[in-house]
Amino acid sequence: MLSILFKSMALGFYQSPAQLAPSQDNNWLWREYQQSGMPFEVFARGEKFRYAEPRQIRCFLERDDLTAPSEDRVYYALSRWYDVEPRFRLQYFLEMLPVVRLQQVPYYEFESVLKHMKSVSNVNTKIFRREAIAYRQGFARHRAVTGNPNQGPRLSQGVRKFLYVLGAPNGERQSLQRYDFATGEWRAEENITDARKQAAVAVFNGCVWVAGGLTADNEPLYSVCAYDPVRQRWSMEMNMNEKRYGFGLAALDGNLYVVGGRNAYKVQPPSGIYSDPENLKTVGIYDGSAWTTGVSMNKGRYALEVVVACGRLYAAGGWGTSASSSLKSLEYYHPETSCWTLVLTDMRHVRKNFRIAAMDDLIYVVGGDRNHSIDEFNAFYQRWIPRRFRLFALRSIRDGFAAAASDGLVYVLAGLHHDLETKSFEYVNPVTGASGNLPESPEAPGGDAKAVVVTFPMHIPVPS
Repeated sequence: MLSILFKSMALGFYQSPAQLAPSQDNNWLWREYQQSGMPFEVFARGEKFRYAEPRQIRCFLERDDLTAPSEDRVYYALSRWYDVEPRFRLQYFLEMLPVVRLQQVPYYEFESVLKHMKSVSNVNTKIFRREAIAYRQGFARHRAVTGNPNQGPRLSQGVRKFLYVLGAPNGERQSLQRYDFATGEWRAEENITDARKQAAVAVFNGCVWVAGGLTADNEPLYSVCAYDPVRQRWSMEMNMNEKRYGFGLAALDGNLYVVGGRNAYKVQPPSGIYSDPENLKTVGIYDGSAWTTGVSMNKGRYALEVVVACGRLYAAGGWGTSASSSLKSLEYYHPETSCWTLVLTDMRHVRKNFRIAAMDDLIYVVGGDRNHSIDEFNAFYQRWIPRRFRLFALRSIRDGFAAAASDGLVYVLAGLHHDLETKSFEYVNPVTGASGNLPESPEAPGGDAKAVVVTFPMHIPVPS
Protein backbone atom coordinates (compact mmCIF):
# COMPACT_ATOMS: atom_id res chain seq x y z
CA MET A 1 0.00 0.00 0.00
CA LEU A 2 2.77 2.42 0.94
CA SER A 3 4.61 1.62 -2.30
CA ILE A 4 1.51 2.46 -4.33
CA LEU A 5 1.02 5.65 -2.32
CA PHE A 6 4.64 6.74 -2.89
CA LYS A 7 4.50 6.10 -6.62
CA SER A 8 1.30 8.12 -6.78
CA MET A 9 3.05 10.98 -5.00
CA ALA A 10 6.06 10.78 -7.31
CA LEU A 11 3.77 11.05 -10.31
CA GLY A 12 1.88 13.95 -8.79
CA PHE A 13 -1.48 12.16 -8.55
CA TYR A 14 -1.82 12.20 -4.75
CA GLN A 15 -3.18 15.20 -2.88
CA SER A 16 -4.04 15.28 0.80
CA PRO A 17 -7.26 16.90 2.05
CA ALA A 18 -5.14 19.69 3.54
CA GLN A 19 -3.66 20.43 0.12
CA LEU A 20 -7.13 20.79 -1.34
CA ALA A 21 -8.17 23.28 1.32
CA PRO A 22 -8.25 26.99 0.46
CA SER A 23 -4.90 28.78 0.88
CA GLN A 24 -3.15 31.99 -0.05
CA ASP A 25 -2.00 32.72 -3.57
CA ASN A 26 0.51 29.98 -4.44
CA ASN A 27 2.86 32.46 -6.12
CA TRP A 28 3.07 34.81 -3.14
CA LEU A 29 6.32 33.31 -1.86
CA TRP A 30 7.93 33.50 -5.31
CA ARG A 31 7.09 37.18 -5.61
CA GLU A 32 8.55 37.82 -2.18
CA TYR A 33 11.75 36.08 -3.28
CA GLN A 34 12.03 38.14 -6.45
CA GLN A 35 11.38 41.40 -4.64
CA SER A 36 13.88 40.61 -1.87
CA GLY A 37 16.87 40.40 -4.23
CA MET A 38 18.38 37.82 -1.87
CA PRO A 39 20.36 34.76 -3.01
CA PHE A 40 18.30 31.56 -2.83
CA GLU A 41 20.07 30.15 0.23
CA VAL A 42 19.69 33.37 2.22
CA PHE A 43 15.98 33.65 1.41
CA ALA A 44 15.40 29.95 2.22
CA ARG A 45 16.71 30.53 5.75
CA GLY A 46 14.36 33.45 6.39
CA GLU A 47 11.05 33.40 8.21
CA LYS A 48 8.92 33.99 5.12
CA PHE A 49 10.19 30.73 3.64
CA ARG A 50 10.31 28.70 6.86
CA TYR A 51 6.71 29.54 7.82
CA ALA A 52 5.15 29.48 4.35
CA GLU A 53 2.24 27.16 3.60
CA PRO A 54 2.95 23.77 1.96
CA ARG A 55 1.39 24.78 -1.35
CA GLN A 56 3.56 27.86 -1.57
CA ILE A 57 6.71 25.88 -0.78
CA ARG A 58 5.89 23.32 -3.44
CA CYS A 59 5.13 25.92 -6.12
CA PHE A 60 8.33 27.74 -5.17
CA LEU A 61 10.70 24.76 -5.25
CA GLU A 62 9.41 23.12 -8.40
CA ARG A 63 9.96 26.18 -10.63
CA ASP A 64 12.31 25.79 -13.58
CA ASP A 65 13.65 29.31 -13.10
CA LEU A 66 14.66 28.83 -9.47
CA THR A 67 18.24 30.12 -9.15
CA ALA A 68 19.57 27.60 -6.65
CA PRO A 69 23.35 27.14 -6.91
CA SER A 70 22.92 23.35 -7.00
CA GLU A 71 20.09 20.88 -6.55
CA ASP A 72 21.26 19.63 -3.15
CA ARG A 73 20.58 23.18 -1.87
CA VAL A 74 16.95 22.71 -2.90
CA TYR A 75 16.75 19.54 -0.82
CA TYR A 76 18.29 21.17 2.25
CA ALA A 77 15.93 24.16 1.94
CA LEU A 78 12.98 21.76 1.96
CA SER A 79 14.42 19.89 4.95
CA ARG A 80 14.88 23.13 6.92
CA TRP A 81 11.24 24.00 6.27
CA TYR A 82 10.29 20.53 7.54
CA ASP A 83 12.45 20.93 10.67
CA VAL A 84 10.35 23.89 11.89
CA GLU A 85 7.40 21.59 12.74
CA PRO A 86 8.48 17.99 12.01
CA ARG A 87 5.38 16.20 13.31
CA PHE A 88 2.95 18.41 11.41
CA ARG A 89 5.02 18.79 8.24
CA LEU A 90 6.26 15.21 7.74
CA GLN A 91 3.37 14.39 5.41
CA TYR A 92 4.09 17.44 3.25
CA PHE A 93 7.84 16.81 3.28
CA LEU A 94 7.25 13.37 1.80
CA GLU A 95 4.83 14.72 -0.77
CA MET A 96 7.30 17.38 -1.88
CA LEU A 97 10.42 15.20 -2.12
CA PRO A 98 9.82 14.58 -5.86
CA VAL A 99 10.36 18.29 -6.60
CA VAL A 100 14.06 17.73 -5.81
CA ARG A 101 15.70 16.84 -9.12
CA LEU A 102 17.88 14.02 -7.93
CA GLN A 103 19.91 13.50 -11.09
CA GLN A 104 20.99 17.14 -10.81
CA VAL A 105 22.51 16.73 -7.33
CA PRO A 106 26.33 16.94 -7.67
CA TYR A 107 27.95 13.54 -7.24
CA TYR A 108 30.05 14.70 -4.29
CA GLU A 109 26.89 15.78 -2.39
CA PHE A 110 24.66 12.86 -3.31
CA GLU A 111 25.70 10.57 -0.45
CA SER A 112 25.17 13.40 2.03
CA VAL A 113 21.64 13.93 0.73
CA LEU A 114 20.89 10.21 1.07
CA LYS A 115 22.27 10.20 4.62
CA HIS A 116 20.14 13.19 5.53
CA MET A 117 17.04 11.51 4.07
CA LYS A 118 17.78 8.50 6.25
CA SER A 119 17.62 10.71 9.33
CA VAL A 120 13.92 11.29 8.60
CA SER A 121 12.66 8.05 10.12
CA ASN A 122 9.83 7.04 7.86
CA VAL A 123 9.21 4.10 5.57
CA ASN A 124 8.49 6.41 2.64
CA THR A 125 11.93 8.03 2.85
CA LYS A 126 13.42 4.54 2.55
CA ILE A 127 11.47 4.05 -0.66
CA PHE A 128 12.52 7.44 -1.91
CA ARG A 129 16.20 6.71 -1.21
CA ARG A 130 15.93 3.54 -3.28
CA GLU A 131 14.37 5.60 -6.03
CA ALA A 132 17.22 8.12 -5.70
CA ILE A 133 19.82 5.42 -6.30
CA ALA A 134 17.86 4.28 -9.34
CA TYR A 135 18.06 7.82 -10.71
CA ARG A 136 21.82 7.85 -10.38
CA GLN A 137 22.34 4.44 -11.95
CA GLY A 138 20.30 5.14 -15.01
CA PHE A 139 18.05 8.15 -14.82
CA ALA A 140 17.14 7.99 -18.50
CA ARG A 141 15.40 4.65 -17.89
CA HIS A 142 13.83 5.88 -14.66
CA ARG A 143 12.48 9.04 -16.27
CA ALA A 144 10.91 6.99 -19.05
CA VAL A 145 9.15 4.81 -16.47
CA THR A 146 7.86 7.47 -14.10
CA GLY A 147 7.22 10.26 -16.58
CA ASN A 148 7.78 12.80 -13.79
CA PRO A 149 7.60 16.22 -15.50
CA ASN A 150 9.60 17.92 -12.74
CA GLN A 151 12.93 16.20 -13.33
CA GLY A 152 14.39 18.23 -16.18
CA PRO A 153 17.17 20.75 -15.63
CA ARG A 154 16.36 24.09 -14.07
CA LEU A 155 16.76 27.05 -16.40
CA SER A 156 19.09 29.28 -14.43
CA GLN A 157 18.17 32.94 -14.69
CA GLY A 158 21.21 33.93 -12.64
CA VAL A 159 23.63 33.40 -15.52
CA ARG A 160 23.91 34.04 -19.23
CA LYS A 161 25.24 31.33 -21.52
CA PHE A 162 26.79 31.64 -24.96
CA LEU A 163 27.80 29.00 -27.45
CA TYR A 164 31.09 29.77 -29.21
CA VAL A 165 31.84 27.91 -32.44
CA LEU A 166 35.28 27.96 -34.01
CA GLY A 167 35.72 26.73 -37.56
CA ALA A 168 37.45 27.18 -40.89
CA PRO A 169 34.91 27.73 -43.67
CA ASN A 170 36.08 26.10 -46.89
CA GLY A 171 39.36 25.24 -45.19
CA GLU A 172 40.43 28.89 -45.13
CA ARG A 173 40.68 31.42 -42.28
CA GLN A 174 39.32 30.45 -38.89
CA SER A 175 36.12 32.18 -37.85
CA LEU A 176 34.57 32.54 -34.41
CA GLN A 177 30.80 32.81 -34.03
CA ARG A 178 28.68 33.29 -30.93
CA TYR A 179 25.16 32.05 -30.27
CA ASP A 180 23.17 33.70 -27.47
CA PHE A 181 20.86 31.15 -25.83
CA ALA A 182 18.74 33.96 -24.37
CA THR A 183 18.00 35.79 -27.64
CA GLY A 184 18.48 32.97 -30.16
CA GLU A 185 20.76 35.16 -32.27
CA TRP A 186 24.15 34.63 -33.89
CA ARG A 187 26.91 37.17 -34.20
CA ALA A 188 30.41 37.10 -35.69
CA GLU A 189 33.31 37.58 -33.26
CA GLU A 190 36.89 38.58 -33.97
CA ASN A 191 38.70 35.89 -35.97
CA ILE A 192 41.99 34.29 -34.96
CA THR A 193 44.89 35.94 -36.74
CA ASP A 194 46.73 32.65 -37.42
CA ALA A 195 44.63 29.86 -38.90
CA ARG A 196 45.27 26.40 -37.48
CA LYS A 197 43.90 22.93 -38.20
CA GLN A 198 43.25 20.13 -35.68
CA ALA A 199 43.66 22.54 -32.78
CA ALA A 200 42.05 21.94 -29.38
CA VAL A 201 39.54 24.28 -27.72
CA ALA A 202 38.39 24.65 -24.10
CA VAL A 203 37.01 27.21 -21.65
CA PHE A 204 39.53 28.32 -19.02
CA ASN A 205 39.27 31.31 -16.68
CA GLY A 206 36.19 32.58 -18.53
CA CYS A 207 37.96 32.70 -21.90
CA VAL A 208 37.96 30.51 -25.02
CA TRP A 209 41.41 28.94 -25.29
CA VAL A 210 42.74 27.53 -28.56
CA ALA A 211 45.95 25.48 -28.40
CA GLY A 212 48.30 23.79 -30.85
CA GLY A 213 47.19 22.47 -34.21
CA LEU A 214 48.75 22.55 -37.66
CA THR A 215 49.67 25.50 -39.87
CA ALA A 216 48.59 25.69 -43.51
CA ASP A 217 51.90 23.92 -44.31
CA ASN A 218 51.12 21.11 -41.84
CA GLU A 219 53.66 22.27 -39.29
CA PRO A 220 52.70 21.41 -35.67
CA LEU A 221 52.35 24.37 -33.29
CA TYR A 222 53.36 25.12 -29.70
CA SER A 223 51.38 28.31 -29.54
CA VAL A 224 48.29 29.03 -27.44
CA CYS A 225 45.85 31.92 -27.73
CA ALA A 226 42.78 32.94 -25.76
CA TYR A 227 39.68 34.95 -26.63
CA ASP A 228 38.22 37.20 -23.95
CA PRO A 229 34.45 37.36 -24.60
CA VAL A 230 34.02 40.51 -22.49
CA ARG A 231 36.81 42.56 -24.09
CA GLN A 232 36.22 40.82 -27.44
CA ARG A 233 39.86 40.35 -28.28
CA TRP A 234 42.46 37.61 -28.72
CA SER A 235 45.70 37.43 -26.77
CA MET A 236 48.74 35.18 -27.07
CA GLU A 237 49.41 32.97 -24.06
CA MET A 238 52.41 30.97 -22.92
CA ASN A 239 53.47 28.27 -25.40
CA MET A 240 53.01 24.62 -24.51
CA ASN A 241 56.08 22.56 -23.60
CA GLU A 242 55.44 20.29 -26.59
CA LYS A 243 53.92 21.00 -29.98
CA ARG A 244 50.75 19.01 -30.63
CA TYR A 245 47.82 18.50 -32.94
CA GLY A 246 44.84 16.15 -32.80
CA PHE A 247 44.94 16.25 -28.99
CA GLY A 248 42.53 16.92 -26.13
CA LEU A 249 42.20 20.09 -24.06
CA ALA A 250 40.14 20.55 -20.88
CA ALA A 251 40.08 22.58 -17.65
CA LEU A 252 39.89 20.89 -14.25
CA ASP A 253 40.37 22.33 -10.74
CA GLY A 254 41.93 25.56 -11.94
CA ASN A 255 44.38 23.89 -14.34
CA LEU A 256 44.38 23.48 -18.10
CA TYR A 257 45.31 20.00 -19.39
CA VAL A 258 46.63 19.07 -22.85
CA VAL A 259 46.41 15.34 -23.51
CA GLY A 260 47.81 13.04 -26.21
CA GLY A 261 47.85 13.89 -29.92
CA ARG A 262 50.91 13.97 -32.19
CA ASN A 263 53.95 16.22 -32.35
CA ALA A 264 55.04 15.55 -35.94
CA TYR A 265 53.00 15.49 -39.14
CA LYS A 266 54.94 12.91 -41.13
CA VAL A 267 57.96 10.82 -40.31
CA GLN A 268 60.52 9.98 -43.00
CA PRO A 269 62.60 6.93 -42.01
CA PRO A 270 65.88 6.00 -43.74
CA SER A 271 63.89 4.03 -46.34
CA GLY A 272 62.52 7.34 -47.61
CA ILE A 273 58.90 6.19 -47.21
CA TYR A 274 56.72 8.51 -45.12
CA SER A 275 54.80 6.98 -42.26
CA ASP A 276 52.52 8.14 -39.46
CA PRO A 277 54.27 9.51 -36.37
CA GLU A 278 53.92 8.03 -32.91
CA ASN A 279 50.82 8.92 -30.93
CA LEU A 280 51.53 10.66 -27.63
CA LYS A 281 50.74 9.53 -24.09
CA THR A 282 52.11 12.71 -22.60
CA VAL A 283 50.15 15.31 -20.65
CA GLY A 284 50.88 18.99 -20.12
CA ILE A 285 49.40 21.07 -17.27
CA TYR A 286 49.07 24.85 -17.19
CA ASP A 287 48.27 26.48 -13.84
CA GLY A 288 47.89 30.03 -15.16
CA SER A 289 51.57 30.90 -14.84
CA ALA A 290 53.65 28.01 -16.21
CA TRP A 291 53.43 24.69 -18.06
CA THR A 292 54.55 21.50 -16.33
CA THR A 293 54.63 17.86 -17.40
CA GLY A 294 51.89 15.70 -15.95
CA VAL A 295 51.45 11.95 -15.54
CA SER A 296 51.23 10.18 -18.91
CA MET A 297 48.20 8.18 -20.02
CA ASN A 298 48.22 4.39 -20.23
CA LYS A 299 47.81 4.49 -24.02
CA GLY A 300 49.06 6.79 -26.74
CA ARG A 301 46.06 8.45 -28.43
CA TYR A 302 45.62 10.67 -31.47
CA ALA A 303 42.31 12.32 -32.45
CA LEU A 304 41.00 11.47 -29.00
CA GLU A 305 38.28 13.32 -27.11
CA VAL A 306 38.60 14.60 -23.53
CA VAL A 307 35.95 15.79 -21.09
CA VAL A 308 35.58 16.51 -17.38
CA ALA A 309 32.96 14.69 -15.31
CA CYS A 310 32.71 13.87 -11.60
CA GLY A 311 35.92 15.75 -10.86
CA ARG A 312 37.93 13.57 -13.24
CA LEU A 313 39.48 14.09 -16.66
CA TYR A 314 38.35 11.45 -19.16
CA ALA A 315 40.22 10.53 -22.36
CA ALA A 316 38.21 8.47 -24.84
CA GLY A 317 38.86 6.66 -28.09
CA GLY A 318 41.15 7.98 -30.78
CA TRP A 319 43.76 6.20 -32.85
CA GLY A 320 46.17 3.85 -31.14
CA THR A 321 49.52 2.69 -32.47
CA SER A 322 48.61 3.51 -36.05
CA ALA A 323 45.93 5.20 -38.14
CA SER A 324 44.24 1.84 -38.67
CA SER A 325 44.18 1.01 -34.97
CA SER A 326 41.17 2.72 -33.38
CA LEU A 327 40.57 2.52 -29.65
CA LYS A 328 37.38 1.69 -27.77
CA SER A 329 38.87 2.33 -24.34
CA LEU A 330 38.35 5.15 -21.85
CA GLU A 331 40.70 6.19 -19.11
CA TYR A 332 40.46 8.91 -16.51
CA TYR A 333 42.81 11.07 -14.47
CA HIS A 334 42.00 11.96 -10.87
CA PRO A 335 43.86 15.03 -9.52
CA GLU A 336 43.89 13.65 -5.96
CA THR A 337 45.67 10.42 -6.92
CA SER A 338 47.61 11.88 -9.88
CA CYS A 339 47.22 8.70 -11.91
CA TRP A 340 45.36 7.45 -14.98
CA THR A 341 42.94 4.52 -14.61
CA LEU A 342 41.45 2.50 -17.45
CA VAL A 343 37.66 2.14 -17.29
CA LEU A 344 36.81 -1.56 -17.15
CA THR A 345 34.09 -1.38 -19.82
CA ASP A 346 35.04 -0.06 -23.25
CA MET A 347 32.83 1.93 -25.58
CA ARG A 348 30.37 -0.22 -27.51
CA HIS A 349 31.82 0.80 -30.87
CA VAL A 350 35.22 1.63 -32.22
CA ARG A 351 34.82 5.33 -32.95
CA LYS A 352 36.96 7.73 -34.95
CA ASN A 353 36.06 11.34 -35.74
CA PHE A 354 33.53 11.29 -32.92
CA ARG A 355 32.77 13.97 -30.32
CA ILE A 356 32.13 13.91 -26.60
CA ALA A 357 30.16 16.12 -24.20
CA ALA A 358 29.32 15.99 -20.50
CA MET A 359 26.46 17.12 -18.27
CA ASP A 360 26.65 16.54 -14.53
CA ASP A 361 27.63 12.87 -14.04
CA LEU A 362 26.88 11.75 -17.61
CA ILE A 363 29.21 11.62 -20.60
CA TYR A 364 27.71 11.52 -24.09
CA VAL A 365 29.69 9.89 -26.91
CA VAL A 366 28.36 11.30 -30.16
CA GLY A 367 28.61 9.98 -33.73
CA GLY A 368 31.84 9.10 -35.51
CA ASP A 369 32.62 7.61 -38.93
CA ARG A 370 29.13 8.29 -40.28
CA ASN A 371 27.57 6.81 -37.17
CA HIS A 372 24.57 8.75 -35.85
CA SER A 373 24.23 6.96 -32.50
CA ILE A 374 24.81 8.55 -29.09
CA ASP A 375 25.85 6.50 -26.08
CA GLU A 376 25.70 7.51 -22.40
CA PHE A 377 28.28 6.75 -19.74
CA ASN A 378 27.55 7.32 -16.05
CA ALA A 379 30.84 8.65 -14.66
CA PHE A 380 29.66 8.38 -11.05
CA TYR A 381 28.95 4.64 -11.28
CA GLN A 382 31.54 3.96 -14.01
CA ARG A 383 29.10 2.17 -16.29
CA TRP A 384 27.38 2.56 -19.62
CA ILE A 385 23.61 3.04 -19.59
CA PRO A 386 22.15 -0.11 -21.22
CA ARG A 387 21.39 0.15 -24.92
CA ARG A 388 17.69 -0.60 -24.48
CA PHE A 389 17.35 2.61 -22.47
CA ARG A 390 19.05 4.82 -25.07
CA LEU A 391 16.29 7.19 -26.09
CA PHE A 392 17.83 9.24 -28.87
CA ALA A 393 20.25 9.58 -31.77
CA LEU A 394 21.37 12.23 -34.20
CA ARG A 395 18.84 13.30 -36.79
CA SER A 396 21.49 13.42 -39.51
CA ILE A 397 24.85 11.79 -40.16
CA ARG A 398 27.75 14.22 -40.36
CA ASP A 399 31.55 14.26 -40.09
CA GLY A 400 33.93 16.84 -38.66
CA PHE A 401 31.21 18.30 -36.47
CA ALA A 402 31.41 19.91 -33.03
CA ALA A 403 29.44 18.93 -29.93
CA ALA A 404 28.56 20.65 -26.66
CA ALA A 405 26.08 20.16 -23.82
CA SER A 406 24.17 22.66 -21.72
CA ASP A 407 20.95 22.87 -19.69
CA GLY A 408 19.83 19.34 -20.45
CA LEU A 409 20.48 19.40 -24.21
CA VAL A 410 23.26 17.95 -26.36
CA TYR A 411 24.15 20.17 -29.33
CA VAL A 412 25.61 18.82 -32.57
CA LEU A 413 27.04 21.60 -34.67
CA ALA A 414 28.14 22.13 -38.26
CA GLY A 415 30.52 19.67 -39.94
CA LEU A 416 30.09 17.91 -43.27
CA HIS A 417 26.81 16.36 -44.37
CA HIS A 418 27.30 14.15 -47.44
CA ASP A 419 30.69 15.85 -47.92
CA LEU A 420 29.09 19.31 -48.03
CA GLU A 421 29.64 21.92 -45.34
CA THR A 422 26.49 22.56 -43.33
CA LYS A 423 25.33 25.51 -41.29
CA SER A 424 22.61 23.51 -39.53
CA PHE A 425 22.93 23.01 -35.79
CA GLU A 426 20.73 20.43 -34.13
CA TYR A 427 20.08 19.44 -30.53
CA VAL A 428 18.63 16.43 -28.75
CA ASN A 429 17.18 15.97 -25.28
CA PRO A 430 18.86 12.89 -23.77
CA VAL A 431 15.88 12.23 -21.52
CA THR A 432 12.88 12.52 -23.81
CA GLY A 433 14.51 11.98 -27.19
CA ALA A 434 13.03 15.25 -28.47
CA SER A 435 15.17 17.05 -31.05
CA GLY A 436 15.21 20.31 -32.96
CA ASN A 437 17.37 22.86 -34.71
CA LEU A 438 19.00 26.13 -33.74
CA PRO A 439 18.81 28.97 -36.27
CA GLU A 440 21.44 28.54 -38.98
CA SER A 441 24.72 30.34 -38.38
CA PRO A 442 25.75 33.14 -40.78
CA GLU A 443 28.50 30.98 -42.26
CA ALA A 444 29.34 27.28 -42.17
CA PRO A 445 32.15 26.59 -39.69
CA GLY A 446 33.52 23.88 -41.99
CA GLY A 447 34.61 20.31 -41.40
CA ASP A 448 36.96 20.97 -38.46
CA ALA A 449 34.57 22.73 -36.10
CA LYS A 450 34.94 23.08 -32.32
CA ALA A 451 32.37 24.37 -29.84
CA VAL A 452 32.30 25.39 -26.18
CA VAL A 453 29.72 26.93 -23.84
CA VAL A 454 30.80 29.99 -21.83
CA THR A 455 28.79 30.98 -18.75
CA PHE A 456 28.69 34.48 -17.25
CA PRO A 457 27.03 35.67 -14.04
CA MET A 458 24.39 38.31 -14.77
CA HIS A 459 26.42 41.05 -13.06
CA ILE A 460 29.25 40.75 -15.60
CA PRO A 461 28.50 42.92 -18.65
CA VAL A 462 28.72 40.93 -21.87
CA PRO A 463 28.70 42.83 -25.19
CA SER A 464 25.37 42.38 -26.94
